[in-house]
Amino acid sequence: MAKRGFFGSFLRALLIAVVVFFLLFFFWPNTAERYLGASYRHAKTSVDAAVSQTVGRAMAAVKQKLSDPAIQKRLASFASQAGDAFTDEVKKIVQDAGDLTKEQTAKLQKALSDPATVQKLKDAAVKGGDALEQGIDSLVETVKQ
Repeated sequence: MAKRGFFGSFLRALLIAVVVFFLLFFFWPNTAERYLGASYRHAKTSVDAAVSQTVGRAMAAVKQKLSDPAIQKRLASFASQAGDAFTDEVKKIVQDAGDLTKEQTAKLQKALSDPATVQKLKDAAVKGGDALEQGIDSLVETVKQ
């Protein structure tokens, strides 16, 4: 009989454990999720679900805030004025709608610095109602993704 040392047995057991883990992780994700708490499919779907849930909550918050006629009138009045009052108000509404990371805040600033985007939002603010909600919802989607 051959004598095996501790180190050789340890490496063999470690190799078998790693192979079993990767087989479960990639080929049997339901079993891996149950016993290991992680799987390839779960990680991918949980990130997608978290992103869509966050965007949904932000859009709901924006719609709830824009349903107030006083805010719609204030945005319409800011849209007719020159200056940054309109973009500042839109930025405040979007930031209040959800917790933005630094990257998302930078995306928001970049989107609001685009004259075409600002003009589209101003036109929607003048129209009011659903047009304004849709414009800000598309801005939130752009920022959150």
